[in-house]
Amino acid sequence: TPVERAYREKNYKEVLRIHDAGEDHSPKGEFLCGAAALEVKDNSKAIKCFKEVLDMNRRSQQPVLNDESEFYLSLGYIRNGDYDFALALLNKIHDDVNHKYNKEVTGKLLRQVKMLKWR
Repeated sequence: TPVERAYREKNYKEVLRIHDAGEDHSPKGEFLCGAAALEVKDNSKAIKCFKEVLDMNRRSQQPVLNDESEFYLSLGYIRNGDYDFALALLNKIHDDVNHKYNKEVTGKLLRQVKMLKWR
């Protein structure tokens, strides 16, 4: 799709343009929008896109990119200074041994985010 091509070519602004024009609001399109928004440091937009993927997945029989969206949403929250939201998601991932990103969310990472919260 055009959004996938733009993302693959690292044309993140084009990914966001395609999304904003309403050309691709599929779960994959929303996920790529979130990933592109993280790349250009538009944390609010990234959070919105990843949350949309998770909302679509809740309504779907076949979730798409759910684990990825949870993990990258937590990163968006950290960048945005929303440490409580990030910790809630990171703890959920850490506690779910079947989560794709379970091994990425270590006790050390959880402590680091808690330290950011206390600053």
